[in-house]
Amino acid sequence: MSRRASRRADGVRRKTRRRGPPGIADVQWRNDAIAITQAIYASTLWDMAREGAYCLPAEKPVGWNSLDDERVADLRDTAAQWASRLSGCAGEVWIYGCPKHGTKKTVCSCCNVPCCPRRERRYSQGWVHRVERLSADLERYGIGLNPDAERVSIPRDCMWMHIEVSPRQRGDVFEMVDTVVKLRAALVRHLRKEYGMIAGIGAIEREGSAHLHVIALCRYVPRSALQHWLRSRDCTVRHCHHPADDRCADCKREKRACHHPEAMPDGRLRARCNGSWYVHIERCYERDKDGRRIKSARTVAGAVREAVKYASKPTKQGKSPHRFTSDEEWRSELEHAREAMLFHLALKGRHRVETYGLLKKRAEGEDDAIDDVEPRQDGEAPRCPDCIAEGLPGDMHCMRYGSREHTRYAWAPPARGS
Repeated sequence: MSRRASRRADGVRRKTRRRGPPGIADVQWRNDAIAITQAIYASTLWDMAREGAYCLPAEKPVGWNSLDDERVADLRDTAAQWASRLSGCAGEVWIYGCPKHGTKKTVCSCCNVPCCPRRERRYSQGWVHRVERLSADLERYGIGLNPDAERVSIPRDCMWMHIEVSPRQRGDVFEMVDTVVKLRAALVRHLRKEYGMIAGIGAIEREGSAHLHVIALCRYVPRSALQHWLRSRDCTVRHCHHPADDRCADCKREKRACHHPEAMPDGRLRARCNGSWYVHIERCYERDKDGRRIKSARTVAGAVREAVKYASKPTKQGKSPHRFTSDEEWRSELEHAREAMLFHLALKGRHRVETYGLLKKRAEGEDDAIDDVEPRQDGEAPRCPDCIAEGLPGDMHCMRYGSREHTRYAWAPPARGS
């Protein structure tokens, strides 16, 4: 978001956040940030494809130890293909704007590589819009904030829950991703069977160790019950009862897994439950007894943004590499890029985000809600969603043209007649 300078009463200049839709400069800067991130990702993928490939016998890239030679060869080819497509992604970009509402849309062709930040950003905006529309519709018809709404077949005791689950760390990133993918499928089955989940979205997150976010419309899920379920999946202690939190006081205080045995009254040492234990649950809204919202808690859309947050923050620092000023920032970013590419390669052939139940259906206006779109087949300009909502044609006007030059775009006014 752009900033504008203002002056306080004491004469000291300061910067305040600009209100309203992003300006042309903001959209140009965002596209430049995507371009340099794509270049870093492509370079990292090329390095992975070549690392050890010319040695006899070929050495595996660092972090690929759990894979057999056949899969390593396949992922090398995939890394090279992704790097080639990323390098040529969105060679030309057009920025369109609505003169009435200030809405901006970027029009370009995307490579659709799973790790492409442009592709991830498009999908994220679509998912957020889908959840917003479903939540609004359900509130209108009995699930949500209006206690006097029309009764429908959906249970009125359902609520939106944001659940974060993390299995214990084991193996390399490929083993962790396999574990979390299986955990996601098992958790969704559990929520459907035990808590009547009728809509949900599950996203695998790469920051730190691989973990899982699920935003579910279901009955209330007690944290202790879900911790017991999670612990029972991978605990190796015989006859363990899998208590919700079996850590000693020191490990609870340090917020870490516990491997210290418990001293029993008769002198024996009891092995503590060693299953995964991290579970975080919160409601997306807080309500009083008659169902009305009583405080502004995290919204459903906010929970979805949290679940897919790194799609719009592809760099570790959360800012464009064009703004890096130190070698330390670059070293950190290159390490982050390598971890991100390993994560996406480990997910090859599987979806990072899955939708379930009522959220599998696309929402009305979902394509219009995305501000980075493919060119229309008929060659027409994109349409402004705000104008469409007001019953206007909504055709937008081309404001800038950009031609990609490796890590930036060369921006110019559009050709006459565009």
